[in-house]
Amino acid sequence: MVIGTAGHIDHGKSALVKALTGYDPDRLKEEKERGMTTDLGFAFYGDKATVIDVPGHEKFIRHMVAGAYTIDLLLLVIAANEGIKPQTVEHLNIAKLLGIEEGIIVLTKKDLVDEETIKDLEKEVREFLWEEDYLKTAPIIPFSAITHEGLEDLKKAIDEKIEKIVPRKRDRGVFFMPIDRIFTIKGFGTIVAGTILSGEVKVGDNLEILPQKITVKIRSIERHKKQVTSAKLGERAALNLLGIEKEKIERGNVLATPNIFEPTLKLIGYLKILKNSPISLKRRSVVKFHIGTKETLAKIFLLEREELNPAEEGLAIFYLTEPVVCNFYDSFIIRNFSLNITLGGGKVLLPEIPQEKIDKTTIEVLKKLSSENDKDKILGFLEFKKLE
Repeated sequence: MVIGTAGHIDHGKSALVKALTGYDPDRLKEEKERGMTTDLGFAFYGDKATVIDVPGHEKFIRHMVAGAYTIDLLLLVIAANEGIKPQTVEHLNIAKLLGIEEGIIVLTKKDLVDEETIKDLEKEVREFLWEEDYLKTAPIIPFSAITHEGLEDLKKAIDEKIEKIVPRKRDRGVFFMPIDRIFTIKGFGTIVAGTILSGEVKVGDNLEILPQKITVKIRSIERHKKQVTSAKLGERAALNLLGIEKEKIERGNVLATPNIFEPTLKLIGYLKILKNSPISLKRRSVVKFHIGTKETLAKIFLLEREELNPAEEGLAIFYLTEPVVCNFYDSFIIRNFSLNITLGGGKVLLPEIPQEKIDKTTIEVLKKLSSENDKDKILGFLEFKKLE
């Protein structure tokens, strides 16, 4: 189970994580000096869950997306003395696009305001969630990292959610883990960390680093700061690798079962533009493309449309500047290249393009693959196989 924070800069996300877990998620020297989270931080909620703390500053949204990709339970953090801010909205949009269905709203810095302000903010937040049609009935819990008032209520709400939540990851029968952290430990060598999105890994297994296609062997596994012999779907793990140097790996790479996944520079997706996007998306636009823990650039070729306006959706081909590794129906986010804002997101329909020319028959297959109806999806897959 993975719990993750989201919210505007300096709204108290890291202080909340420390109060919940006893761990300070700000691990970098720069973060401690500046008092600002600039990269992903990690902590452990007992043995029940990993907690990912994401940066709130707009400059570090790419790190936020990389962390949010694996979250099962969202803690949307809003400072009681400031209320809803731009990154509150953007983080909420990203979580919604990624399909995170469970959340708790935490009104931090409760000690800085009076009870009337808290009540007014609770009402404002509830109205905001209803307008966004997302987390409409999520608990709203006031909290202070200074006095710890509300901490027990928050822990109770989290425990109740953990009991009920079905993790979002789908086991595909093979190992798949996007890498979000790479480091070395003297005497051990290269270590990669991430959340396992499919399959299981055991000490001694041979796996493949993608897109480099480098085979590595698992020397040891650590989960929740304990040495273990295996790790499985939904768990966060640190894997000690034999056969590769740290410099040959980067965030956005994938560790997977060998000879199963093929990196791609072209894919087809179903794209939705946010209703509050300040701009439309034109055919052949260049955007920042986020999938898993990877960020790259993509040129978008809209199918059937010259332009997608806010709240509109449609099919698109993505021509990527760097190879990515993905599965059918993986979520992605697109952001404007120059304005540095989130435009929308969607699902991968085809991780590779079966033919250069997309004709009417192919488009009809894609529409079935993008359907919410399972029968249509199955028909779409069967017809897609005929196109290959």
